[in-house]
Amino acid sequence: MVVAVGGGKNASKYREAKKEVLKQYAEAFQGQNPNLAVYNMVLHDDEANPHLHINYVPNFESSRGLTRRVEMDRALQQQGVQGKRMELIANWRQLETAYIESLVK
Repeated sequence: MVVAVGGGKNASKYREAKKEVLKQYAEAFQGQNPNLAVYNMVLHDDEANPHLHINYVPNFESSRGLTRRVEMDRALQQQGVQGKRMELIANWRQLETAYIESLVK
């Protein structure tokens, strides 16, 4: 997953502020998404706009077979995100975007 704040316009003017927001988001990501096990997270400042790369494994608790299984839909549903399939992903994205926007303000 790649996360950026705003576009490349006025990048130099707001660059440090954008990096700070991305750092705050990175620090909070695992706590807000306990079912997305982060195995790599890197802030890139090498292009027009700073951006954050997050690699994770979506997993959920299961009562049958293995106690933890890998699946994005169930992982997000167990975190309380509403919806099914693409709607579920869109709803999760909206929640994450709203959180990032709260950091910007």
